[in-house]
Amino acid sequence: MSQQSFNTRAIVVNLKNNQEKNLHITLLTPTLGKIVALAVGAKSLKSSRNQSLQLGNIVNVSLYQKNNYYWLTECQSIISFLQINHQLIQLNLLFYFLEIIKNFAPQNEASPQLFELSSAAISSLYHNHWPKFIKNQIDILNTLGFGAPDTLQQNYFDKNYQLAQQQLILYFESILQKPLASHQLLTK
Repeated sequence: MSQQSFNTRAIVVNLKNNQEKNLHITLLTPTLGKIVALAVGAKSLKSSRNQSLQLGNIVNVSLYQKNNYYWLTECQSIISFLQINHQLIQLNLLFYFLEIIKNFAPQNEASPQLFELSSAAISSLYHNHWPKFIKNQIDILNTLGFGAPDTLQQNYFDKNYQLAQQQLILYFESILQKPLASHQLLTK
């Protein structure tokens, strides 16, 4: 029953309610990979963590692990994506990207490179820099071992970014063998 405390950077990938004021939070971290942590009382109006624990935020978190469970005790935002007014397409692409991370990042397996590329992709979206966002996704495909199709890379190099992004979505869906729920947001 040992208890280990530590601090790390993380990306808030998913949130699920657990009882009235608690949250299960899926985080992508550089040293732990994708993990789920419980934030007791995080939904309380008095909780300072409430603002930081928003989808797409890049945060510094304090965690402790006890009996194979992670508990989130502190959280501070580095990038608060949803706190700034963004175009609808940026928000849709954020939700799409978080769905990619949720589906493709390995559970409890360290991947500093995947974390850095994911952070860079969110930062690119935050700053409305489409070419860099697409390049980060291509690099993520390579990091995960899937590689990017030649036509996708050619469209990226030809600066046909809209087509490259569409091809990325279709390629991720073909790997998953099912449509992405967030893709429906992009097409409506």
